[in-house]
Amino acid sequence: MSGDYAHQTDVTEEAAKNMALINLEDIIASIDGTSLENHSLPVPTRQADERKDKEYSRETNYSCEDQECIADANVKKLTPEQSVIYNDFTQKNQNGQSGLCFLDAPGGCGKTFFIETILASQRAKGSIAISTASTGLAATLLSGGRTVH
Repeated sequence: MSGDYAHQTDVTEEAAKNMALINLEDIIASIDGTSLENHSLPVPTRQADERKDKEYSRETNYSCEDQECIADANVKKLTPEQSVIYNDFTQKNQNGQSGLCFLDAPGGCGKTFFIETILASQRAKGSIAISTASTGLAATLLSGGRTVH
């Protein structure tokens, strides 16, 4: 082969396969927050720092301005009950307090909308906000959602 397309490479078949798996896993993670293992596919070999960098990049890649617009619009639509919880959460967060909140309600009550509002409000400040759910299906409904293991 000659011309612009010909070049010598030292990449082995195994390394090329691993790079393809890494790219595929990154795409899947950006969609539903899962790894190839969750889809019964081979898991690529990654450097520990590379995985941390990808995760950090994913969680800090939100536009603060866009997230602020989402949060502002959604806060106005919260029910009175949701507003109480939202205000309590934001107040504790501003005061540097930690805590745990378990949200449980029947389908159609606005859980996803409420969680997206909290996520957007935190991401608007440049904070890292990770959404988790107990099932893969529920995780796909949340921006950046992941299953809890």
